[in-house]
Amino acid sequence: MSASAADDRALLVPHVDEHAAATPVEPGAPRPDIRRTAAALATVRSRSLGVTILSILALLYTLYFARDFLLPVVIAILLDLLFSPVVRALTRVGVSAPFGAAIVVLGVLLITAGAAYELSGPVQRWANAAPTTLANAEAKMAKILKPLERVRETAEQVESATTGGPPAEATEVVVRGPGLMARIFGTTQRFFTGALEVVILLYFLLAGGDLFLQKLVKVLPHLGDKRAAV
Repeated sequence: MSASAADDRALLVPHVDEHAAATPVEPGAPRPDIRRTAAALATVRSRSLGVTILSILALLYTLYFARDFLLPVVIAILLDLLFSPVVRALTRVGVSAPFGAAIVVLGVLLITAGAAYELSGPVQRWANAAPTTLANAEAKMAKILKPLERVRETAEQVESATTGGPPAEATEVVVRGPGLMARIFGTTQRFFTGALEVVILLYFLLAGGDLFLQKLVKVLPHLGDKRAAV
């Protein structure tokens, strides 16, 4: 056994001397049972609890940092499960799976483009009316916050009178983040990149027919789970 393997085994299975002399801390306290402590540490539950928690945390961190890659994959799989019956129906009428998948993907793109075109008018009207709406909201908020501003000024005057002079002006530090245009273009680029990945994955999943479902049924261990998946 190598030194690293021995160290790992020592971490997972701590060595407890069952013949060590254990004396109570206080007079009259119950005598510690080293054998019961060794038995508790030897159980699978005590050894696997910490490893399970660390594994869950590692999985969550991995999913968080890999979200840009995993999210298009998950969306493509969900859309494949949604549109697979359409491809199977086209296959029954004589259309091959690759052509059926192309028809379905093009149909989804046309429907999405049509919906975006229909929504462009209301969005443009909202964008034109947004400055006026925001100005009205700011005016109303100024009326609401005016009493609070007076209270703040009164508090500053009281503090200045008690301290004997005006409060020292604090140095304002402004941390400039990315600009608005950089944020918009960055988000737009990520959105279109993810959408392109979803379209490509969806086509290949649909063109593959029931291969994904067959693999899923094969992996499931119980017959009831296989029937539920189908």
